[in-house]
Amino acid sequence: MSSLPATGAFPIAQVPVPAAKSTAASDVLTNLASFTRHLRAENKSPATITTYGKAVLQLADFLAAAGTPTLVASIRREHVEAFLIDLQDHHLTATFAASLAPILGDRLPAVGPDAP
Repeated sequence: MSSLPATGAFPIAQVPVPAAKSTAASDVLTNLASFTRHLRAENKSPATITTYGKAVLQLADFLAAAGTPTLVASIRREHVEAFLIDLQDHHLTATFAASLAPILGDRLPAVGPDAP
């Protein structure tokens, strides 16, 4: 599992800007710095950025542990659904579940049978 500081805080200011360009061809973690920058530019609260950052780390950990793709362009609806089901099975709180919707809906490529 990706390591967070012992306090559980997401190190917002410590997210490095990767040398590689963040794109759909990159993995989830490579895009984390870009996503964090985007949230800061939208003036999201530090608590929101922390919550979203933790969710991205959990998604990346889940995908790697499940042996599913971690490249953004390769992640499909069934991978995200499996992640959400896994979270529900492990007593995910409704508040945290609701916080995942904008992350997974806006940051992952179009998925499913109608996806380009």
